[in-house]
Amino acid sequence: MQPVRAEVNNHKRTKSPRDFFFGDSTRKYQDQYDFMPSYDDPQSDLWDDPLKFISWRKERMIAFLQKKYQLVLV
Repeated sequence: MQPVRAEVNNHKRTKSPRDFFFGDSTRKYQDQYDFMPSYDDPQSDLWDDPLKFISWRKERMIAFLQKKYQLVLV
C-alpha cells in the first residue's frame, strides 16, 4: 500500500522484514517506509513473521487514511 522507489523495492524482494530492515546493506532504506514497528525494538516478533508484519502495517495505514481523509476501505 505504500509506494517506494523501484530500486528499494527490488532490494526487499526476497528478504524477510528483519533481514531487510536490519541487514548491513539494506538498513539504509529504513527511512523510506512509514507505519513501521519501532526500530528500537528489534526483538519484536513482528520482524520475524512477514504476515503479522504486513497485517500490523496495514492496520496503521488504514487508520491513517480514515483519520486524515475520512476514507473507509471495505
